[in-house]
Amino acid sequence: MDNFDNTTSSSFLRKFLLSPGYRTARHLLLIFIMVITALNQSFMTMRDGMERLGNGIFLQAAFIFITYMVACYFNLWVLLPRYLLQKKYVRYALCLSATVLLLIFVQTMEERAVLIRYDILDGFYTMPRIPITILSSFALVLLCISGISMTVLLKNWLLDNRKVNQLEKLHIQSEVEQLKEQVNPRLLFSILNRTGVLASQRPQEASDMLIRLSQLLRYQLYDCSRERVLLSAEIKFLNNYLTLEQMYSGMFSFNIQSDKGCSHILVAPLLFISFVQSAISRIYEADKQASITIRFETTDDAVTFTCRCEPEEVFFDMDFSKVCKRLDFLYGNRHSLTVTGKEVTLNLEI
Repeated sequence: MDNFDNTTSSSFLRKFLLSPGYRTARHLLLIFIMVITALNQSFMTMRDGMERLGNGIFLQAAFIFITYMVACYFNLWVLLPRYLLQKKYVRYALCLSATVLLLIFVQTMEERAVLIRYDILDGFYTMPRIPITILSSFALVLLCISGISMTVLLKNWLLDNRKVNQLEKLHIQSEVEQLKEQVNPRLLFSILNRTGVLASQRPQEASDMLIRLSQLLRYQLYDCSRERVLLSAEIKFLNNYLTLEQMYSGMFSFNIQSDKGCSHILVAPLLFISFVQSAISRIYEADKQASITIRFETTDDAVTFTCRCEPEEVFFDMDFSKVCKRLDFLYGNRHSLTVTGKEVTLNLEI
């Protein structure tokens, strides 16, 4: 519950800072803060002469409010874009300090004039109190306006970060599509060539291969265009692929084990074929008989894929970087991949 509340609060804050729909609300919030600040400053400064000032205290607060708003929007519309966002930090600091000093000077002179006019000066602006007052006011106002600047910088950072994330997602999505295109032609052309060799020597086997090949084509041309496919369809695809490879080479045996949960779980297409193809390519390189065992174990919210090859360590020093990028893009931190010499284990949280 706490995590949900934190996520909701963070999402609202991000939306409040970034969304154009909250632009008016952001300015109203700034105005509200300045009104409270001006009223507080006026009542504190004129507390000894409230009875003499009467409703004039609100005119005093209005003047202070106007000076604060001028300083804040001068910072927002001039200093920030011209200096701070252009990374001219020294110029920005000097100009902001000068703005704050001018603001304090104007407010001080106006307050002094009001206090003298209503005969309530009472030594408030006598030395040595005035330097302390100016220094404390300078620090406080500078801190407040700098806070506004930091909020704008945070907003710009969030916008830039969102753009970077979008570009990264587009880049990774492009790599995913390239990966699919790399898998499909290599797989299809290989099987077509092998079917052609068998057509004259073993026509029945060639016919079986063509049927399975048509199933592969149907799966790759139609099902793989979707974001998610049934795990049972992915298993059938692997079975057809391995059967075709086995019919041609006869260099390995295979066994695919799965439970009933595979019939209703959805996964991204072509997640497991890269591991299987890698194992077969290493078996061909070793030119030795091998056995491949594939297991799919499911729960309500998870899938575990295991591909084990005996007796060769076919997965040793295998590069699965592209597969890992795709897994990161599709599942984020909801997956784990473990690779040893003879076995690959992939855990997915659905």
